[in-house]
Amino acid sequence: MTRLRVVHVARDIVGTGGGEVVRQVTALTAARGVEVVLVTDSTDFVPAPGVTVKTVAGGGALIAWQPEHRIGWHVRHALQIAWFTVASSMIALPLRMRGYVVFNHNCESLVGQVLVMHNVFSAELTRRHLSRPRMFLAYLNPVRAIRIAKERVLAAPVWGRRLLAVSQAALPDVVALAGGHDRVSVTPNGVDLTKFSAEPGPIDVLLAQQLVGSRTVVLFIGHEFARKGLPELIAALAGMPSDTILLVAGGESQDRERYRIMAEKSGVASNVVFLGRVDDVRPVLGVADVFCLPSHYETMPLVALEALAAGVPIVLTPECPAHRLIVSGANGEVTSHDPEEIGRAIAKAALVVKGDAVRASVAEMSWERTTAGYLQVAEGIATRGSVARRRRVAA
Repeated sequence: MTRLRVVHVARDIVGTGGGEVVRQVTALTAARGVEVVLVTDSTDFVPAPGVTVKTVAGGGALIAWQPEHRIGWHVRHALQIAWFTVASSMIALPLRMRGYVVFNHNCESLVGQVLVMHNVFSAELTRRHLSRPRMFLAYLNPVRAIRIAKERVLAAPVWGRRLLAVSQAALPDVVALAGGHDRVSVTPNGVDLTKFSAEPGPIDVLLAQQLVGSRTVVLFIGHEFARKGLPELIAALAGMPSDTILLVAGGESQDRERYRIMAEKSGVASNVVFLGRVDDVRPVLGVADVFCLPSHYETMPLVALEALAAGVPIVLTPECPAHRLIVSGANGEVTSHDPEEIGRAIAKAALVVKGDAVRASVAEMSWERTTAGYLQVAEGIATRGSVARRRRVAA
């Protein structure tokens, strides 16, 4: 029997939820004795034992580029996507032709028998219920237009690719993209319960000083502030007790000055702390009383699972699939996007005692289970490929 060999193609895998999925799955796949190749543009990480990394030339330089203005981030992002699409395909195609099963994460490459849909960009835009003029302007964003076009082309039935949804709630959007159920399956994301249940490290001294005297610490983590509901959360803060602090992690590419002005206009500028990029979220989860993500669209945000694994109650909107894990009064609350309701939900969630009872919500969501799902898909593709090759030889 031919030994299973897999490739994972993924862009920007450090400090992102999708990247954490890739790193966990490749590590556990290699630990099972499977040959694993990881094609990426990230350089600032240590690969797991048994994982061969093939880095896209120039990818690290693009990631290291930190533009000063918002337009610079758009340019950087567009260059990253365009270059990685071409360069990663050139690396992955020879491996695909040699019999490797290629997992293409977020349609970042042109090569791969399996598309892992950490996001469904066309569905995300539809769910925002924009007016026609705003929808037109949204499509003028070249990054969004490229991503939507890529996922529609790559997922087209003519290619016969399999598509993986990362949650049951995301399944309808992935099925719609695929044009039917036949090629779609669900492989839920996991979480490292041991890692997040351990004692978190210390927080920054300056941050600790800012938290002195606060009664409730609310944590928001996300790279896309508007889609993930930060404007509504800042508005909600205005109606909450004055000793409530909001920590905002992530959003390097976002116009943080715009959100600082938003906080000033709401009278809560001194209550909002922008942390920037946080590579290890455990220390900030350790000081948080509530994690809140009033998102407008998600497939399955890893940070919500990590918050529960850390024993932190969560407040989510129904648009976030992890809301199905919430039991009111036990591990968090579900809210609408209305700022007043968000504030009430946070107040209720803050009454929940942090710890093992909250952590139990994700006790069964292991990375081992996730990896088994990926391997089941890979083995099916490899078996069919082996049978097809034998038939060609026999003919």
